Amino acid sequence: MEQETIQPISENLWWVIPGKLAGVRKPMAEELTELRATGVGAIASVMDGKS
Repeated sequence: MEQETIQPISENLWWVIPGKLAGVRKPMAEELTELRATGVGAIASVMDGKS
């Protein structure tokens, strides 16, 4: 069985409004520091269902 490769969070981040509003997959706890380094100051989840 193949393992799923997860793309690095910084490569998955895209800016809707540069420096203000971005989109990204659900980050893992250990990726929060990396997101902060890219300029992300807060996270709001708008996912459907349980996660």
